[in-house]
Amino acid sequence: MKIEFRWEAIDAQTLRAKVAGGWLVRFHSQTGAVAMTMVADPKHQWVVKVPKESIAEARERLEKMESNLKDPYIEDAIKAEMKEEIDHLRRFVDSNS
Repeated sequence: MKIEFRWEAIDAQTLRAKVAGGWLVRFHSQTGAVAMTMVADPKHQWVVKVPKESIAEARERLEKMESNLKDPYIEDAIKAEMKEEIDHLRRFVDSNS
């Protein structure tokens, strides 16, 4: 079985990706800390119901991050990570609007 590894946003700070046997879940706090865990779900049946508050929170975080990209004092490596998160947030907001 081949599963395409692709992050999808659950909310403004949490992403998940299908892996063999379940989901890899990544939480990215607003302070920059990152935590990951595996959630067992062999049939990938986990359905996410997104509250409107989460979409609003994601929009707000997206705006802040896009604004921060313009800061000339942020290193390129950090900007690259920010762009990745911005892409996830944008997909999350667009798919839930």
